[in-house]
Order: sequence, then structure tokens, then C-alpha cells
Amino acid sequence: MENDTEDTFLKVLQTFLDKNAISGVQPKTLALAKDKKTLVLKEYIVKTWGEEYPYLAQNEYHSMKAVQKAGVTIPHIQLSKNGKFLLVEKFDYQKDRDEYIGFEEVLVLFGKNRDKKYSGSYEQIAKLIYAVTTNKRHSMEQFYKTVVMKS
Repeated sequence: MENDTEDTFLKVLQTFLDKNAISGVQPKTLALAKDKKTLVLKEYIVKTWGEEYPYLAQNEYHSMKAVQKAGVTIPHIQLSKNGKFLLVEKFDYQKDRDEYIGFEEVLVLFGKNRDKKYSGSYEQIAKLIYAVTTNKRHSMEQFYKTVVMKS
């Protein structure tokens, strides 16, 4: 991101406001960008932070990179030059195949809304993942590594 200022974030937010359906405390928006090499249109979640949670984008970036080093697959991410913005390539849908390949938050599988986002347990999540996945061992290993890295 060349022009990574708060002003730029507000412009992106206003441009894509009608496409925003992302819950959570952290300021974020969706943005579309064309890959210069392939000319494929990609969708990104652009995250930043406010005074209440300084350096949140940097914290998430480095946390995700640590989880990746532990062997967990993460989406393609990039931190802006000034560290204020985290770009996360959307990974839940592949347009070229017209298929959903994942989900952003496990609460979707539980049928919960954001008000109930933090109710439940790791055990409930593990049982749900085990019930819906086709590669149970790999999925459970990825979940275990994620939980250990977050603790």
C-alpha cells in the first residue's frame, strides 16, 4: 500500500461501504484490487486500528505470521508500509471455481450472530470441525496448533 494513511482508509471505506458485512471491534472494510500480473480481481479485507487499540493491525500481522511458522495455513496477508493497515486476501470463496472453500469465523457454522461470538468452548469447536471436515486428522492438527499459538 503506497498511500497508507487514515485518509486513504476512509476513502476505501466510503468506496466499498455497500459491500461491508464484516463484524467485529476492529475497523475494517472490504476492497477489490486487480492483480497486475494476472488481471484477476481479488477481494481483500483491509484492517486498521484506532486510539483504543493501538498497533492492532501490526499485532494481528505478526500473530498470524507466528501461527504460519507453526504450520497452520493462513490467508495471504500484507502489512502496509507505515504498519497501520493489514490487508488480508479473502479466502472463503474462489470465483474461478464458483465455490466456497472455507469460512471466516466458526460462529457461522454454529449459526450464531456476533452477539454470541465469544460464547462456547474450544471443545465445542473441535467437535464441530471434526463433524464437518473431510480430512479430520489434518483439520484437528491445524485447530490444535491454532489454539496453542493463541494461548
